[in-house]
Amino acid sequence: MGQEFIVRILSVCVCVVAMALIGCYPKSTQKQYDKRVRMLVSMIDDHPSQTHFDVTPATIELKKIGPTAIPSVLPLILSDDYFTRLRAINVLYGISAEMFGFVPGVGWPDSFVEEQHREFWRMLGSVSRDSSREECHASFDLWQKWLSSGGLQKFTKK
Repeated sequence: MGQEFIVRILSVCVCVVAMALIGCYPKSTQKQYDKRVRMLVSMIDDHPSQTHFDVTPATIELKKIGPTAIPSVLPLILSDDYFTRLRAINVLYGISAEMFGFVPGVGWPDSFVEEQHREFWRMLGSVSRDSSREECHASFDLWQKWLSSGGLQKFTKK
């Protein structure tokens, strides 16, 4: 097997274990976890890929953290900086896709769940790289309503 494949498999395993443990952290570990999310959010623009400007080490790590990173990443879609907004959208899209069963490097389990995700994304404003600032604000409001209605808990509770 290629080294890249092994790294991807290990990354998925680490992500699954981390997500399983999120709700079980002692308070001190939860504080460290929250600090890590804040640190990654603050570094979202550092060291962009030369071929994919919406990808940075922080975007990769935030997607690995999963749904619990959404509230911290969401405000970045309101940033004055285009690339910050782009990277936040990348993270939100990646996390939400995985919430519906998308597996990076593999794809969707079937077209039904892919369409469910598309509908979910539309419901939250379909924010994209081409979205205006006004569209980003509208999407932010929709995400906030979804979060405040307990939408996130449906994806984080076991």
